[in-house]
Amino acid sequence: AQVGERRVLYRASNHRKMELIRNVAVEKRAIVIERYCRRYIARKEVKAMKAIRPRLLKVLQSRDLDTLQAALDNTGHIHYPMREIQQIKRKIFCIKEEKRLEKVLVGLLDKDPERNFTALSRAVAAADEIGMPGEIADRCREMLHKVKEKKRVEREMRMGMEELDEQKLRNALAEAQQAGADREKIQQAQARLDKIVREKRAIEEIGSYQRHHLEEAPMQNIIDRAEQINYVTDDIAHLKHLLYDLSPEKFAQEQLKAAVRSKDQDRCIRITIRIKDMFFKQQGEMFTFRGFPKFRTPVEWANLKFTLFSSTRDELQRNMFFWTKTPIHASMIELPAKMGKDSVRMFRNLLGFMGDRQYSFPELLVGELVKEGLEKPPLRDEIFAHIIKQLTQNPNPTSAHKGWSALAVCLESFPPNPEFENYFEVWIRKNVKDAKKRNRYLTLLHQAIFCGARSVPPSEGEIQSILNGQTLRRKARFQDEEKAAPDYEGLKVEVADEEIVWNEVEDVSAYDNQAGVSASTSDYKRRPKPRKPAPKPKFSAPKPSAPKPSAPKPSAPKPAFSAPKPSGSKPKKPALPAFKGPKPGLPKLPKGPRPGGPKLPKGPRPPGGAGPVKSKPKFKPKLARKPSHGPVIPRMSHGNSIAARRKMLKAMPMGPGSKRKPKLPAYKKPTKPALPAPKPSAPKPPPPAAPKPKPPPVSLWRGPRG
Repeated sequence: AQVGERRVLYRASNHRKMELIRNVAVEKRAIVIERYCRRYIARKEVKAMKAIRPRLLKVLQSRDLDTLQAALDNTGHIHYPMREIQQIKRKIFCIKEEKRLEKVLVGLLDKDPERNFTALSRAVAAADEIGMPGEIADRCREMLHKVKEKKRVEREMRMGMEELDEQKLRNALAEAQQAGADREKIQQAQARLDKIVREKRAIEEIGSYQRHHLEEAPMQNIIDRAEQINYVTDDIAHLKHLLYDLSPEKFAQEQLKAAVRSKDQDRCIRITIRIKDMFFKQQGEMFTFRGFPKFRTPVEWANLKFTLFSSTRDELQRNMFFWTKTPIHASMIELPAKMGKDSVRMFRNLLGFMGDRQYSFPELLVGELVKEGLEKPPLRDEIFAHIIKQLTQNPNPTSAHKGWSALAVCLESFPPNPEFENYFEVWIRKNVKDAKKRNRYLTLLHQAIFCGARSVPPSEGEIQSILNGQTLRRKARFQDEEKAAPDYEGLKVEVADEEIVWNEVEDVSAYDNQAGVSASTSDYKRRPKPRKPAPKPKFSAPKPSAPKPSAPKPSAPKPAFSAPKPSGSKPKKPALPAFKGPKPGLPKLPKGPRPGGPKLPKGPRPPGGAGPVKSKPKFKPKLARKPSHGPVIPRMSHGNSIAARRKMLKAMPMGPGSKRKPKLPAYKKPTKPALPAPKPSAPKPPPPAAPKPKPPPVSLWRGPRG
């Protein structure tokens, strides 16, 4: 049933079926009618376009603005965008644009093209877009081309100087003269190119030298310099492989081979010490001094002394590797039988030189010690073992100092045997705490190993020099054949650290707002439409007042009943602006009661009834239809009045297959008084309203029933 203002319409199920069938039939008829209407309008439009087309083609041959505009005005009855109409519009725009651009280009001919580059490029771009002919436009195009070519060459020079690219600099300098580049910039680029060439020559020379010598610091330096100018040679690639791909141990071994090839004794010693450092950090525990396999055991060594007291043997066992004031009875290392007495005699000479026993001429004693070591190589390890024994836990500093001096004299004369070498070096590394002193004795050891034993004993003057702390630099046989290294400082060229001074010409027109120059053919098609101003809000917020020196403290909530306060204590609130009507663009609401029934009061939901209204219906403005590219063909309109609908329905056949359902107008319910709001203390649901008597049913088609 449908309830109107005065009538109520009751429909049975048959009526609803008939209404559905009628709607389907109406839609079918409407499609057929629209098809015929569109066909008629399209034929009429094509006939009009064929009639006017020859005249438009004739007008297109003219360049008179009045003639073109008059022909365009006569095409108002053509709704379809004809190609000829678009060509006339384009031609009108091009003629107007040519007149405007001619004034702009004439003004730019007398100005500096570099300082007005932006304005010139915009004007030429606009002229190219419309295909503007003429001598003035061609001159401006030529000016713009020269400026662009000059800027391109200068940019290439700048990039070549920053990237230190030799080939890019050569190409840019070859084009600089023809392009008219700045002379100062050309000189600066040429100077940078010369430095790059000299730097590459230095890199080649130093790289070739370092490939044979492999000095780590110069290698890293030359690799960095080559990377700065992006220069790679076979020597640089080989140095990178050795420095970055090999392990430290492998690289040190390659350095030692290079030092041997270059016959550099000091470098061989330094690299050997570094290799031994890496080796002893991993395998140092295998070479303890007492672990030397040729040493006698303490028990065996003590039993070699004939004595009746066991306490004496025990003391000999404990003090075998420590300082003693008494001479030894046998050699510490297993020696041939003929050298046993020589070993005991050498130990007595050591005691006399160190002052542990009083002997005359102690300097001669150390000379005899060195002479025996040079003449009898098996005694060398025994002599070094004696010195280490007397330096271990020596209570006398003077005796210990002379013991270190005796060790230096022996190392300056002969090296230890190869099987004792590692044990002796590990002892020096562990027992010498001073780094400078340890480095001195390690250098003496490896110098003795590298150069071998002396052919003759040192003289008294040389021994005295060694005792005074000096070192006798003995050279190997090939030391005098070493070639000098290249001059690193003389070959160094500071290319990457040089500052580039590049003075650019300021483009003045880039900061000017020249409306005449910036306009282009975008005014014809691509110019954006002006934006609509945003709608103003209904209520504008009051402007913030100036801040006061002291902010008011937040007040407590106001009670329901409070005593009156003086008028001057409370500031007045700013008055809200007057309401100026609804927002522009929104549809007006219909007068009368709100559809959906009376407004319910706020508060809790009454039992069995509808709850309070949470939100008001939002009215959105209708979206504007997109503009069509073809002629506007009106659709069928059924009218808005009931009488027009009835007239249309009567003209249509009504049968079992037809479904006619007129659209009923929106009915309006009578307004009802608002229910009283419930009290906040005890909210009660409002009493239900008494139902009103229904009006007699009235049919919208055939009048009132009964």
